[in-house]
Amino acid sequence: MARTKRIKPDHMNMLLRQLSAMTGTGMTIAEAIKALAEDADDSPIRDLVAAMDRDLQGRKPAGEVIETHLPYIKGLPPAVFDRDLPAVSRLLSDIAEFGGKKQQLKRFSLLSFLYPGVVALLLFFVLNLLIILVVPMLASMYLDMGLALPLPTRMLIALSIFAQGWSSIILLLILALLAIVLWKKRYWLHALVDMLPILRELNRKIAGAQFARTLALLAKLNVPVQEMLRSAASSVTNLYYSRKIADIAGASRDFSQFIRQLREARLVPALVSHTVRAGERSATLAEALHESARFMEQDAEGSYNRIILLLYPVTMILLGLVVGFCIIAVYMPIFQIASLAG
Repeated sequence: MARTKRIKPDHMNMLLRQLSAMTGTGMTIAEAIKALAEDADDSPIRDLVAAMDRDLQGRKPAGEVIETHLPYIKGLPPAVFDRDLPAVSRLLSDIAEFGGKKQQLKRFSLLSFLYPGVVALLLFFVLNLLIILVVPMLASMYLDMGLALPLPTRMLIALSIFAQGWSSIILLLILALLAIVLWKKRYWLHALVDMLPILRELNRKIAGAQFARTLALLAKLNVPVQEMLRSAASSVTNLYYSRKIADIAGASRDFSQFIRQLREARLVPALVSHTVRAGERSATLAEALHESARFMEQDAEGSYNRIILLLYPVTMILLGLVVGFCIIAVYMPIFQIASLAG
């Protein structure tokens, strides 16, 4: 397999759009990939399409080649890429559109969390310096004076003693546990996040948009219902919701029951389930699913914006509370000394 990990998502979206445009003009997948292999200027893309071209020349089916070299396309059965060219062209275009929106949301997420993350990191280092270096010196001075220290000061000194002995060990354990969870047990991390009410609603909307988009793509190609449902479940990147959707799909006899159970599990809003059922009755299921995916994407973006708007003031409030507590704890004994001296 070509080294797809080095390829940027923007490059991958461009590759899919190029394949869509070429197959839309009547070129086969093999012809389009061969042309791209000859003309690609970008090194990662050139290496990728060259590897795909070699496999196609070795008589491998187009769907198998795409599944092997483009793991970016998740949840779609390889056989759909062996269908008629106009359908494949539309499919590749829709996948590129969805990938572009996902990448846009990821960039927005990184930029949005950059400020709170930097503030939290600076606060962590400043508090560590204060607690580990400054507080012990002040505590020694206060104890030598024989002062009866107020409660906030005693709490800060106790925290300082604890931090000097255990903070580094606890931090290493947390980082090690987080690394293990991210590496091996992402399902449990996703399940833990689902316990947080604000993030739960956001993740459900994102998962709903992902599987609705996959269902819309496959409905256009008249893929059998059970295969559609399995593919939709595997396309969801959140493993917790992917498993829940897969369980519902396995227990559903038809598409109507699947949508109804998703609604009962609160994985799709009522408006989406009504739209999809109406589309099924009017033989416009693909269009209904596509519009449902758009609706849930927009709804997820709105929820995300609200979270960001709340995150900034909450960050500043917490920063003020922590810094204010430290200042009060440090200065209260100084006020006592001043009053005694007066």
